[in-house]
Amino acid sequence: MLTKRLEWEIPEINKPTHVEVMADTCWACKKPVKQVFGHFSNLVPGEDPYQEEWIERYFTVAQMSIALEKVLKVVSNPELQAAGLNLIITQDVINGKRTNWPYCNACIHCKAPQNNHFVGTRLQKIYYEENREALGLSLIKFDRITKGNGRWVFKPLDTNS
Repeated sequence: MLTKRLEWEIPEINKPTHVEVMADTCWACKKPVKQVFGHFSNLVPGEDPYQEEWIERYFTVAQMSIALEKVLKVVSNPELQAAGLNLIITQDVINGKRTNWPYCNACIHCKAPQNNHFVGTRLQKIYYEENREALGLSLIKFDRITKGNGRWVFKPLDTNS
């Protein structure tokens, strides 16, 4: 310690978030879009989350809204837009009725809200198929740098001085 070879170090750790998307077409402008429907925050490198023999997923309006709210907590709309994905918005009133589950996709081109019922129904139909990549499901990686736990590091003696 007196030779200043013991230093406090706080490492930076990359903990990426992978956003689940589905290739689709906007109902309003008919342009291709990538619908956001979930995320993985602790995916092990090289691990395929779809290789599980049985993963129970729910694509109801409520579950889609909850999943989109969780995505928005870890990935911002400007980041989604920069990656070419739909934005996540809140739609508090639909057809004059207040919604209990307001989060939904918005078309990246025309900003039209994408109905969670139709997105969920399409996902439910294709999710359990064997060739998901051909069906337009993919993961988009967003790097997240966080501070690790601090630790004391003993630096070797510099023999060049």
